Amino acid sequence: MAIFTIPRLKPHAGDLSGVPFSFVSISDTSSDSGTLKHYSKMRSPSVKYGNSAFMRVNAAFKRLLALFLFVLALPIRALRLTVIGVSKKFKANKKLRIVSIPIAAFVFVVVPTFLYTRRSLVFFKWAYLELEEGYTTEDIGGIRRLPRETREMLARSELPSVLTVEKASQSSPMLDINNLLFHGANFDPRLAPALWLYTVREKVEHDGGKLDPGLQLPFSWSSWLDLDSKLSPNSDWVTYFQKWVGNRDCFDCASFKTLYNIDSDMTQCEDIEVSRPPYPHFKITGPWDMSFSEEARIIYGASYMFHSAPAPHRVMFLGVGPHNGALIIPTKDISSTSKDGAELVEMATKYSETQAIVEDNSPQKILSGGISVSEQVSLMIKRFSETPSTQLPKSIDDWKVSKDIARLVNMDYQSPKTLTLTRDDFLWDTAGAMDKLQAAVDKRKTKYEGSKFDLRTDLDHRLLQTMKESLDVRDNIPKYFHESLIVNRYAGWHYDWRFTNGLDVPHYEHTAVLHRLVRAWLRFAKVAGLKTWIAHGTMLGWYWNGMTMPWDPDVDVQMTMASLYQLARNYNQTLVVDTTLDQKLEDQTGFSVTGIAGVGSYLIDIGPSFFSREKTNGNNAIDARFIDTKTGMYVDITALAFTDFMKMPMDEKTSKEFTRLLDPEVDRKRKMKTVDEGQLETELAATKQTLYTQQLAYNCRNNHFYSLDELSPLLPTVFEGVRTYVPKGFSQVLNREYPGSLTVSKHWGHLFRPFLRLWVKETVCPDDRKGADCDDAVTINEYKQTSLFTAIHQEEMQKLMVGGYVPYDVSDELPPMRIDPWFVRYAKKMLLLN
Repeated sequence: MAIFTIPRLKPHAGDLSGVPFSFVSISDTSSDSGTLKHYSKMRSPSVKYGNSAFMRVNAAFKRLLALFLFVLALPIRALRLTVIGVSKKFKANKKLRIVSIPIAAFVFVVVPTFLYTRRSLVFFKWAYLELEEGYTTEDIGGIRRLPRETREMLARSELPSVLTVEKASQSSPMLDINNLLFHGANFDPRLAPALWLYTVREKVEHDGGKLDPGLQLPFSWSSWLDLDSKLSPNSDWVTYFQKWVGNRDCFDCASFKTLYNIDSDMTQCEDIEVSRPPYPHFKITGPWDMSFSEEARIIYGASYMFHSAPAPHRVMFLGVGPHNGALIIPTKDISSTSKDGAELVEMATKYSETQAIVEDNSPQKILSGGISVSEQVSLMIKRFSETPSTQLPKSIDDWKVSKDIARLVNMDYQSPKTLTLTRDDFLWDTAGAMDKLQAAVDKRKTKYEGSKFDLRTDLDHRLLQTMKESLDVRDNIPKYFHESLIVNRYAGWHYDWRFTNGLDVPHYEHTAVLHRLVRAWLRFAKVAGLKTWIAHGTMLGWYWNGMTMPWDPDVDVQMTMASLYQLARNYNQTLVVDTTLDQKLEDQTGFSVTGIAGVGSYLIDIGPSFFSREKTNGNNAIDARFIDTKTGMYVDITALAFTDFMKMPMDEKTSKEFTRLLDPEVDRKRKMKTVDEGQLETELAATKQTLYTQQLAYNCRNNHFYSLDELSPLLPTVFEGVRTYVPKGFSQVLNREYPGSLTVSKHWGHLFRPFLRLWVKETVCPDDRKGADCDDAVTINEYKQTSLFTAIHQEEMQKLMVGGYVPYDVSDELPPMRIDPWFVRYAKKMLLLN
């Protein structure tokens, strides 16, 4: 067997598949669902007229094409008249002659005019972003069959060092040393977590097993995100940009707007001088709610994250603390002074020097061996387990923490029982909450006499200031969450603008990202002790087979207002890193979860107006998001609270849904001729008054209403293999929001096949509606991956439908069934899988 080694850093390959020019329209949306050709499916940048040579070439080409069609019309018309003239049945062709007039006018007048005047139509184009390696389902299967020694190699990340960077820079005329360190082809999302955990463990060892609350680690987004692959142009783009437009240093805001047909002033773009030559010479300072091309959106978001995005307040490592708890480390923002990953080089150097002493080896040998994040997680857990109980850092309750400190968190008591909700979970008083926050801040100011009191890290002060600022503009609260708006693409609404990485991905990648995203959220919620449950379309997917529906673009969860307040105070702007180990997965595949599933990082972002429970203009119906930093996909988080719904104006849809809450049988009753409409309205009004008086009905800011009786107690369940909750009256809730959805097995072009327990496209095995004889390879592979998940769910539903439940605990959770798409491409590149 061949021996595989960790490849060294190398510059861009600089080659695009095929020729750099293509004769296509901006509206071309063709795609290949079988493989991931990440940027090859990008539609070309829309180009409008300008003064550059490139713009003149494109305009001249359109003129020539229009002239060609006009000239072509003359011989074609002459030929047609000749044929008709020699025909013996000239009169029979009279109708043809009449019809041909508008057809000829359209083809030879309208079409050329459209081509000439359509500014968004581009004939010459080249992609700014480099093509990314694709993969197939066969590649995924190949990874699962890799021998152990290969798996161990893939589990390790290459370590950066001054030596490796200098060596790589010798062959790079285009990239500087800093850029080489984080070139997209070599970026490994596991590296930063591994080095962070090593550094923390060394500090804990030095302090005799104690976790220093004042510990901070330097943070720069450049070390955690693959921004280089989004900001560095491929060599063909550079060649033709310099030929037709000018030096690539001219790629400023004006050029960006021109190349991508952006008519807006785009005030969030500023021209700058950059230290990395390949990058655009502009920076993005904020969101812009205008539809761009897909490629422009990727560059726009990456520029913001590189130049302007603030660091998260803290990083939370899931699965690192004792008993599957979490470790929180506050950050020190160094993005304004360092964007080159220097902090990782320093950590890696320290690691190599220390391990060289421990292993009696050379630092160069240690560097060449790389570092394993799974190994670092295991060592951290082992260190905590060996610490005497008297010295072991205790998990601190969120409400007892007044400022950002390094700490352990584990509020997951692993109770397999139901979770009871009370009215207090949903009652909310903004003024009262702000008074308590102010009192807590004043008390600490007095205690420390101001000298030792740091407002910047005080959780209560930080939240209080956010609420005050939002109250100042309460009547016109601006939209907080912004999506990745793409020209002619609705899907962009389901991606955060900062982290978007392209929309045209194969089905496997979409489901794999959602799978890992929801698992990370549910783990975090358990550890933090939040009262939350899956909702809306996500709960509908759970009902059918315990998984997200294949066409669902995101994940929806709800929580109590009290839990949202806790989330906003203690976890807003937290980067959650899922490093959970899973012994079941190790036993079954030889991969740890961080090996086969990669390491996911997710940003918790809370809207500053979360405390306002009014819908207002509808721009802030979502309270918070849990965002995948690799793709921009997210979990939508909404809280339920008691509001003055007696005075609330309701549109027709909301009114119907609310009426079904008051009486689930109202639609059937109204169809019955024997029911007195006046009496029915009286009964509905009485029920509404009771729910209001006793404070038993709650709603989100999108005006979905629920009663305490149908919510509580929350029932334990498993979704995508991880424990969570659903409302007691899940059937009633789903029937009210999606009438007929629990019995109709056909949705969005998919058919539920009971033998497979999967939603499958109607076009796949169309004659096999049950799924018993479907021989489609992709469907069979999906069944093999999900059969254990769905079989467990099927047994659970039999108990739930008769009023029971399954008392799940942590041992019932299942290992991830989908490999991280990044890891698939990484393994294929490393091993040249075919």
